[in-house]
Amino acid sequence: MKKQRDEGIDSVNRTNSPERNMELFEEMHTGSNEGQRWCLRAKIDMQCPNKCLRDPVFFRSNLLPHARTKSKWKAYPTYDLACPIVDSKEGVTHAMRDMNYKDRKPLYAWVIEKLKLRPVVLHDFSRMNFVYTLLSKRKLSWLVDEGRVTGWDDARFPTIKGVLRRGCQVESLYNFMVAQGASRKEGDMEWDKFWNFNKKVIDPVVPRYMAVDRVNNITLELEDVESLRAKTYPRHPKDKTGEIHGVKTLFLGSKVLLEYGDIHDEKSMVKEGEDILLMQWGVVEITQVTVEGGKVKSLKGKTKPDGDVRKPKRKIHWLADTPHCIKARIFEFDYLITKPKMEPDDDFKDFLNPNTLAETTVYVDPGLKTLREGDCLQLLRRGYYRVDKAFTDKSEELHLFTIPDGKAKAVSTFATTSAKMAHR
Repeated sequence: MKKQRDEGIDSVNRTNSPERNMELFEEMHTGSNEGQRWCLRAKIDMQCPNKCLRDPVFFRSNLLPHARTKSKWKAYPTYDLACPIVDSKEGVTHAMRDMNYKDRKPLYAWVIEKLKLRPVVLHDFSRMNFVYTLLSKRKLSWLVDEGRVTGWDDARFPTIKGVLRRGCQVESLYNFMVAQGASRKEGDMEWDKFWNFNKKVIDPVVPRYMAVDRVNNITLELEDVESLRAKTYPRHPKDKTGEIHGVKTLFLGSKVLLEYGDIHDEKSMVKEGEDILLMQWGVVEITQVTVEGGKVKSLKGKTKPDGDVRKPKRKIHWLADTPHCIKARIFEFDYLITKPKMEPDDDFKDFLNPNTLAETTVYVDPGLKTLREGDCLQLLRRGYYRVDKAFTDKSEELHLFTIPDGKAKAVSTFATTSAKMAHR
């Protein structure tokens, strides 16, 4: 049939009588082997330059049980027949359709005219494509079926459930879509704009906490701090009193965990006599640096209550080394394919990204115990996260999903999964 339509050749059944066509149509609805051999086509114009009008299929056999009507019907109308009827009957005044359906507009109008239905105005808009992204349901289904992702709500998927699980807010999704409008201009968008909209929504409200890598950390011993004590801080820096976003308890102790990358990076190593700033605590002077094999093994220091917080070059997040700290696992994601734009002849399986998920184990602020699944937060100098698995007495650790913030590079120097993932 496809070959005949391409070459403008009439079907041998094009001149069937109405009685014969009704006989075959009724046979289709029985679901018999004979009925499944047939489809119903509209008799329009097999010589039309627009091949969509070359006797398109209007009814097909389908024995799969319907979600609501089960197996009552054995044949169903195609979109070309159903859409104009449903739109007109249900009171749709303006139907917005993908530019891919542009050639089918005359067919839509033909159905409206022949069935004497109320006209509907069609408005075309371009499909929203993103770089490094598959939007075909067939291709996405293959990824699910082959176990390349965990399901349709996988945080790497360009589905509504996928981006919401990644940390996108409904408000930012709405704002992004409204900002795009119904443009007819085609192109592949960068994801950074999408996630920038999300950052504008979450940044003013999400609480701030701290986390330290469980593996790449180093202990700073504060010689003038004798015992563990707790201090209350606002959960958001712009809410000084904590009346809007609440407060959190920060533990201050004699032993403090720091990210190793903040003490010894590619450019420099912390030196004795150097002042560093422990965020939300104050200035600390490093009094002793123990180095073995070219690597810093331990640090000692003392607090400087009157130190100028603006002067230290190293401004560091930290956690007191106490049993109050809880464990968490950070998940970071990358694109599912390695090619920015797939060409029509490309096989997407040739461009599958083998490294789309990376994990980092960290200690986190005890305040994260109060967060529930779906809550968002910021880990200072790391980025934004969504709680995918909340803390419970039975769970060993929280699961945090990295929320992209529109930046291509990490915001800190610490050793994290950012070295593995090209996309944040």
